[in-house]
Amino acid sequence: MKLKHAWDTARTADKTNGAPDVELTTHLKATQQEHLPQAELLQGCFEMLRDKGLLEEAYLRGSIGRGHADHHSDIDLFTVVDPNKLPEVYEAVSDFLASKGRVVTVCHDRLVENYGGIGFMFIAQSAAHDNMTYQFDLYMAMKGQPPQKPTSIKPRIFSTDPDYKWTEQYGKQPAELPQVAKDFIKEHTTGTNLADRMELMMQEMMINLYVTHKHIKRGQMSRTVVDNHAIVTSAIEFLQVLTEYRPTGYSPVYLGNEIVNFTRKHGDDEMVKAADKLEKLFTQKVTDRKLVDALDFATDVLKGAHPEKYEAQKEAIRFFREEVLLNGVVPKHLKRSFGLPANDAAPAASAAAQKKPKQPRP
Repeated sequence: MKLKHAWDTARTADKTNGAPDVELTTHLKATQQEHLPQAELLQGCFEMLRDKGLLEEAYLRGSIGRGHADHHSDIDLFTVVDPNKLPEVYEAVSDFLASKGRVVTVCHDRLVENYGGIGFMFIAQSAAHDNMTYQFDLYMAMKGQPPQKPTSIKPRIFSTDPDYKWTEQYGKQPAELPQVAKDFIKEHTTGTNLADRMELMMQEMMINLYVTHKHIKRGQMSRTVVDNHAIVTSAIEFLQVLTEYRPTGYSPVYLGNEIVNFTRKHGDDEMVKAADKLEKLFTQKVTDRKLVDALDFATDVLKGAHPEKYEAQKEAIRFFREEVLLNGVVPKHLKRSFGLPANDAAPAASAAAQKKPKQPRP
């Protein structure tokens, strides 16, 4: 009887000549994870970044790093990169995931701990694995930007410099960020204008809903406490940004009712309807019904405020609503919202879910 992880291997590995703590292939085999589709995708993405010379260091996080991933697990790749190469690393990962199927959406990861860099959550599909939908989390810490607090991430799977380890840089003076890094971070966190920011918020909402739906399916209801906070926060921000309601040092959830009342007082009929939908989200239990309502709310606000951004996100919104939240069974009223024929036959429901004919009373 023993734990299935490779941390002992990492501790005893040769650290000379820039050797990583443990090779990725060794870790995956030792933890019996090499058969997973996520292992194949992780290995391919890591090798691509390494071979392109885009990595200073690479670490594993999450369930794959701990050695107990399953077919529903995320892929967590923590990288340390040259800050001048942030855009290149991001594009390389995006292109790699697209080449393996498609990227449905991606957003700046605000759920991950702030390590002083920038993280992204990709939702993608793998053509080689029956279009399996998966989450790929990429974090890019930057060489020269030390951790915000003492940090331990393991195992480390790659290093180019034997005398440098990012996790040991805490307390050191950070270097000045190059302009290319500043511009990249701004583009993907706040956008350059209101329309861009609301599109980023729509992408974040969709991924928050995907993560919550996954936790509900897996029975991880304790995690939905955090998920619910993220969903409600994102929803409030839609109206806070649109109304330009005064920002404070508090989380948007502290201002939720104020923003609802402000919108009802000063908004047009469509904004009042949006405020009503937002207020409903405050008290709803975390179920798939709430997730659909949250997506409807965000879609209505984006479509009303910036229809061109809605058009750019329309296919991703359809995917999350129909293929994820509704699991392929689409009610007629939702089909109409996407211009789909209302008389199209929906996928057959399971025998247990099919409605039984009423039996005559004895």
